[in-house]
Formats: sequence, C-alpha cells, structure tokens
Amino acid sequence: MVIAGLARLIVVENGKALPDARAEVAYVAEFLRWYAEEALSRTVTAGMAGALPEACASPVAMLCRVCPM
Repeated sequence: MVIAGLARLIVVENGKALPDARAEVAYVAEFLRWYAEEALSRTVTAGMAGALPEACASPVAMLCRVCPM
C-alpha cells in the first residue's frame, strides 16, 4: 500500500513510468533498511562477497546534504 502510494507520487511529480517508480521505491527502502540495521549495530550483509561490514555504535560526525532539484 505504501509502495504504491509513493510510486504514484513519483509518477505524478517526475513523470516516470509506474514500474520504474516502484523499482525506485523498493531500492530506497532496501537502502534505508540496510543503514538502519547498521545504526542498530546488527549484523548486516555486505554488498560484496567476502567483505565484512563494520558499524560504529557512537556518532562520528554530523552530516548535512543539500540536493538542488
């Protein structure tokens, strides 16, 4: 339900095709899930075979990002 709503919003705002918008929402959800697990210091799977992910339990720095649209 949430995926369909966000995908329709992307279609209306950006004019993308619905299957592309659904794929984008699924990709972002997986991306956020991976970093959320890393923040909780859980074991997460690495993107490359043989690589070991490493998570820091305490904040290292503050980050601010500006994206011009």
